[in-house]
Amino acid sequence: MADQGNQAPLESAGSASVAKQTHEPATSQPTRAQVARTYQMRTEIPAIPDVKSVNFAQLDVDDKSAGNFSYKTTLLDKGLIGYWRPRNTTASAITVINLDPVIYFQGIEETLTRVLTRYNERKSDSDTASRTDRVQSIATELAKGCAVMTYLKLRNIILADIPGSQNVTLIMKPRINDDLPLPAGFAFAIQQLGTVNVADGPIELIVAPSFPTLGHTFGIPTAHQPWNAYAYAEAVEYAKDLGLKFAMIDLKKKEGTAWWLFRQDYEAVTHNFRLYCPIPETNFTKSMVVTHCLWLNGYELDPRRHFVDQAALGPEDYGYMLRRPHHGINVSSYDAITAEAPEVIDNV
Repeated sequence: MADQGNQAPLESAGSASVAKQTHEPATSQPTRAQVARTYQMRTEIPAIPDVKSVNFAQLDVDDKSAGNFSYKTTLLDKGLIGYWRPRNTTASAITVINLDPVIYFQGIEETLTRVLTRYNERKSDSDTASRTDRVQSIATELAKGCAVMTYLKLRNIILADIPGSQNVTLIMKPRINDDLPLPAGFAFAIQQLGTVNVADGPIELIVAPSFPTLGHTFGIPTAHQPWNAYAYAEAVEYAKDLGLKFAMIDLKKKEGTAWWLFRQDYEAVTHNFRLYCPIPETNFTKSMVVTHCLWLNGYELDPRRHFVDQAALGPEDYGYMLRRPHHGINVSSYDAITAEAPEVIDNV
């Protein structure tokens, strides 16, 4: 019998898989993360308070002024009491809310231009004019990638859940890989762009984002040059050299969060900007505020950039979650997502 004490411990299946992922079999050198790997990004949802079971002293008889708790509990268990919406207030179909492709693209382009300008100033010795032109062209190409992947995600939602909302023959699919790397901050936002089942509202409402049929080609505004895979790959390589992080999204996930549903408001006299909740505030989190700020015009007194047609949400006001944002809120929000939340970012 072999000596059990001197026998080398066997590797577990988990450690073996890790070894395969971190080293090439032939060279035993560290492997760079593969662009073709599917990236699963965590979705932020409103936190639900923990329910704690606490035993309180029970009265021998019910307090008549407070009602009969035992009888009420019995009725609740049987489903005989509670709140049910009338049939005419329930959602029979998904409400489509259009995103403006031009303003949506401009928000991404402007924020990436600001971020890349700062990165380039730290690493480049070129003159200001050539540096500015180069950064602008790179930001535009990266914004095209974000727009195309947004188009593909919204296309999947339309074809799966609301096929009658648009002419399916016009919803073409571009020749592009589903694992396209995107700037990490916008990958985080686009991953959470999807169908929202509005909670705690007076009527049941399910909304889904969509691009209109006209005004763009695969999400890219018609005023821009069409998609160029080689130009985008070159832009990604350049931005990576500057230190920009990239991530991939899962196009199959159609559910999203309400970050894109905030209502922007600005008072010109007081220069007071507010980010309102057009649906109950329980549908939003602080993380969603940061995500929405990626599209704000953070270097102007009026930072509004309306890229969502909110007519379907009505005029309701459930308070605001952001007031008087600081100068450069879009860039600092990008940094907050990519640098301060490493658990949701995956470099490629």
